[in-house]
Amino acid sequence: MRYEMKYSINEDAYSWLIDKVKSHPSLFNEIFHKRQVNNIYLDSIELDNYRANLRGSPTREKTRIRWYGDLFQTINKPALEIKRRFGLVGDKLVYPLNPIEISKQYCWQAIVESQKTSTNQEKSELLVIIDKLSCQVPSIVNSYYRRYFLSSNGKFRITIDNEINYFATNTGWINPFSIKEQHIIMELKYDQEDAKEAPDVSNYFPFRLARNSKYVKGINATLLNVIPQ
Repeated sequence: MRYEMKYSINEDAYSWLIDKVKSHPSLFNEIFHKRQVNNIYLDSIELDNYRANLRGSPTREKTRIRWYGDLFQTINKPALEIKRRFGLVGDKLVYPLNPIEISKQYCWQAIVESQKTSTNQEKSELLVIIDKLSCQVPSIVNSYYRRYFLSSNGKFRITIDNEINYFATNTGWINPFSIKEQHIIMELKYDQEDAKEAPDVSNYFPFRLARNSKYVKGINATLLNVIPQ
């Protein structure tokens, strides 16, 4: 279980923000190369996960298929991720999937069928995968670039996402025209046992903490025509 503190920063401040992280007294170092992250978010027809987030329900979850690299490609290592929230903390369950192909036109049912047999999954895990894929449908797609930083004591992790784009989707089509986010999203992540030290890390940044869900922003942008703020 961990905390994820999210901050929204103006896109023009990207270079300044990177320098700010690198000059932090906690000695953050970049631990991975910058890469493109892609997600297909899944939800019920009634958008139950989206509505639970809007209500601020203390216990909620969101489901997505995640992969790295180009948005449209044959994905050799996709993963089903279930992010769960319990009050102020949360966790993430990750299930490797069989390879899938994502294009501007795709068949969701074919993707579901392709996951029903796997030698890499225990039976209980396979049941979770099939349940999530069968009972939910694609609601949005998003794509962004992420950089990763870790404090010298290994307790605190920062990710910085920019060039965030949202795409409308359904069970057989991804709109090639995206809606672009005008902000950078920074997340500070740490385990429950390190919460007492967290203010020493977060207070270095002159930002206000805010609820900031890419999923909610994506739904608002693609379905409700609300420009992401």
